[in-house]
Amino acid sequence: MRRLDNLQKLLALRHARLQRAQGALARQHSECEAAQAKVNAAATRVLEHRDWQQERERVLLGELFACKATVNAIERVRTAFAVLDEQQADLERTAREADRTMRTAFEVKQALAADRDRRRREQDKMSSLAAHALPAARRRTELYAEVEQEESLQRNSGHP
Repeated sequence: MRRLDNLQKLLALRHARLQRAQGALARQHSECEAAQAKVNAAATRVLEHRDWQQERERVLLGELFACKATVNAIERVRTAFAVLDEQQADLERTAREADRTMRTAFEVKQALAADRDRRRREQDKMSSLAAHALPAARRRTELYAEVEQEESLQRNSGHP
């Protein structure tokens, strides 16, 4: 019965490990969803800024063409364009970083899913072994009890 107890303890341990693996996978799934939302938000900001930048550049150029273009006016427009370009570049960097973070989160999720699947297969194998071992152990115990009972009856009845 000691082997059976050890098997039951091992099954409980493997079950606990499987539960932890499933919990880690669920947490990572949430992280992936959050990372995906950040990517979507960053992409939306890039597109919105691009539209706004195009409109702003059109307005600035319209103002420049509407009056006599001076060196100062041209420099102001050039500076405004540079600022708009830098803002766009910052937003695009943020979007790329969000995308990298999301890809990394999905890679971790895949690794955790593989670990969970491996643990599940191990748990299934151990459960199957335990299911087969339990009836065999019971039958063995019953046979030993039957042999002891026979021997006891033989000793009590005086037969060798």
